[in-house]
Amino acid sequence: MRNIFHKIPWGILAGISGILTFYLIIGVYGAYFVFAQVNAQTGQIATIFDSWWQILLFIFAVLFAVIFVLTLTLFILKKIMNKKGAITYEEKSK
Repeated sequence: MRNIFHKIPWGILAGISGILTFYLIIGVYGAYFVFAQVNAQTGQIATIFDSWWQILLFIFAVLFAVIFVLTLTLFILKKIMNKKGAITYEEKSK
């Protein structure tokens, strides 16, 4: 289990999920803003759950935010373990 923990690049996964979270949140807000402006012209009210793709966009934003927090936590734990003198996978394979 420890070998698998050290093999996975948690920092890269945290970065990718962080970037995806950022753009998905911007997409949710942008879609809401555009639909709010359009619906305001016709006297209607817009929400972020008006259509199926807005709901899907919101679900992915929340999902990738959770993945970002988990991978960032594992990245920090890996760095702490390496500082305390734990043997890394690279050192063990030499």
